[in-house]
Amino acid sequence: MNMNSHMILKLHKKPNTCFVETDMLLEWVSDEQDENGRPLFRRTPTPEKKSYERGLCFTAGGKRYGSLKLLTAVRSGRTEGLHKDCYGRTVYEVTERFPCFDSHDFAHENRYYRWYYLIWKERLICVYSADGSSEVQVTEDVDVLRKKSWESMQKAGLLNKDMILSIS
Repeated sequence: MNMNSHMILKLHKKPNTCFVETDMLLEWVSDEQDENGRPLFRRTPTPEKKSYERGLCFTAGGKRYGSLKLLTAVRSGRTEGLHKDCYGRTVYEVTERFPCFDSHDFAHENRYYRWYYLIWKERLICVYSADGSSEVQVTEDVDVLRKKSWESMQKAGLLNKDMILSIS
């Protein structure tokens, strides 16, 4: 690959099997193109997952964090969910409330699932936690983005019409 070429993250629809697919496949493509307008270089992510005990340090994107709060140290701009971590890197947070089944749940349920996304060395990193869980999961080089996450990114203006992700 040309050392001057910059890779960008592009989302693609998963092919439908016997079910309608709503998640997106990720691919890193070079901004450098051939004579037909296709990227010169492509890379399919190869995810690596690690689990850490909640309350202990974890590593994400080459940096060590003492707590999840360090991922959202500073709110960044007006976009909901956009933060700077304690190292100054941009992090996008997606939250989803635990399921509610009746009026009691709606009145009292305050737990959330949380996904934190950042880009480091042309890799999408995802840190996942659920309130009340005893672990934190870190996926380096995410290859599939679930519907809730990519729709949230789209709503926040982080995905352009060509489904190119820009977290910076």
